Amino acid sequence: AGAIDRVWLDAGDLHVHAIGEAAPQGICGSGIIDAVAALLDAGVIDSTGLIDVDGHDRLPAPMRDRVGRRGEERVVTLVRAGEAGAAHEIVLTQDDVRQVQLCQGAIASGVAMLQRVAGVPDEAVSELMLAGGFGNYVSIRSAKRIGLIPALPDGRVRYVGNAAALGAQLALLSERERERAEHIARRIEHVSLA
Repeated sequence: AGAIDRVWLDAGDLHVHAIGEAAPQGICGSGIIDAVAALLDAGVIDSTGLIDVDGHDRLPAPMRDRVGRRGEERVVTLVRAGEAGAAHEIVLTQDDVRQVQLCQGAIASGVAMLQRVAGVPDEAVSELMLAGGFGNYVSIRSAKRIGLIPALPDGRVRYVGNAAALGAQLALLSERERERAEHIARRIEHVSLA
């Protein structure tokens, strides 16, 4: 409770939602991805990932006050102390953005490598399933905006929740599904992404 899980831009300012409707205390992965996507949309972060503190004069007034420096570090204040009941401010630093870029690069290059090995370009991907705790909560729009996942039409990207548990249940309850899983397992090719 209290982890910012969604961030969006509305009327020229950032807005947040925290898990459990609690006062914001920190931020989780889905919130960081939303924040970076919103800041890209607002022009606060440029295409290289730099927080543009020098160009903050062109931003809407509410956003302008959120962008600045702390010593030499570029920061964006996501939540001010007292805002939405927060006990302290929550900031996104330039280093945070660089860490998102490293993760995005690793995931995007893994996807590109798998697509290349399989010979499947974006237009031939029939469905992209987002699984697990993180995959189930990340915004598809934000993930596409920052290049975390391929820019497929929304109808070809869906959430599947805990796919491993569901697959185990299906295999336990259905001989047909167990045979299907065994058939798929025999066809799997290991691809080292290192």
